[in-house]
Amino acid sequence: MKQTFTYLVAAVLGFLSPSLSSWAQNFNGVFKEVTSQADFTEGYYVIIKPFLASPLDTETALCGVKTGNPNRGDIEQIKIEPNGEIHSPKSSSVWKVEQKQGTFTIKHESTGAYMLVGKSNQLNVTTESSKATRLILSEYAKNYTKPKATAYTFRAKNKESWLVYGKHINPPTFVFTEKGRHGFKDNTAAPRFFKLVVPFTMSAAQYATYYGDKTVKLPADLTANVGEIDAQKHILKLTPIGNVVPANTAVIITGAAGNYTLDVSTEAGSVPAK
Repeated sequence: MKQTFTYLVAAVLGFLSPSLSSWAQNFNGVFKEVTSQADFTEGYYVIIKPFLASPLDTETALCGVKTGNPNRGDIEQIKIEPNGEIHSPKSSSVWKVEQKQGTFTIKHESTGAYMLVGKSNQLNVTTESSKATRLILSEYAKNYTKPKATAYTFRAKNKESWLVYGKHINPPTFVFTEKGRHGFKDNTAAPRFFKLVVPFTMSAAQYATYYGDKTVKLPADLTANVGEIDAQKHILKLTPIGNVVPANTAVIITGAAGNYTLDVSTEAGSVPAK
C-alpha cells in the first residue's frame, strides 16, 4: 500500500498578465506558527504583527515596501484558521529566510528585496544579496525598547507599529518571542512567525512516496530513500539519503505510522547520482 503525496508551491508569475501582478497571487501551502527559537530555521514565513491596539491586529501580515514610500512597510489583513494555521497567503505576505553560519537574511518573496538595517524607524531594503544585513536571532527581552533598539516601521490603520531589532548589537539582532509574549513599549513588538510546512501522513504500511518542488527536511522518525531497479533480480533496491529531500527529487519515505510536519527549506539539497 502506498500513499502519494504531491506538494507544489505555485511560482510567482506576475509577468503572465498585467492584471495579475505578483502582489495579487497566492503562495500555495500551509503556514504553521513557530513558537520555539530552535524551530526558527531557514524557510518561508508569514510575519504577523502582534496584538497591540485591537483584536484585528492579530491578523495583520507584514508585506513589502509601501507603494510610493520606500521607507515604510506595507501591511494586509490575513486569515488565521481556527487551528492556528495560515493557508495560501498572498505572495506579498511571504518572506524568505536564509541562514548562514548562525545568521539570517530576510527577503521579500514578491519583490526580491532584502531587509537592510539602516536609519531608525524605517524599513530599509536592498535588492543586492551581498548588501543584505545578516541578523542573529534573540529571545524576547524586556530591554528591547527605544532607544536601546531600533525598529522597522509599518503603517497600520493610521498608526505606527514597529518590528523590533537590536541595531546596537553586532551583528544586529532580530527578536523572536514565544506565543503570547509580543508587547514592548512605544508600540514596538516582536512579531509572530508562521513557517511554510508540508503536512504528511505515514500509513500503517510505513512506506510512502513523495515529490515536491522545494527542499524539505524530515523529522527524526522518517527517512528518505531513493530507489534503483535491479532488472535481473526484479527488485527495487532502496538507498537511504537521510532526512533532507532535495527539490524535484522523487523518494520513498520510510518510518513509523503517524501524522508529521515536513519543514520547507531554502537549501538546494544534494541530488543523488542515480
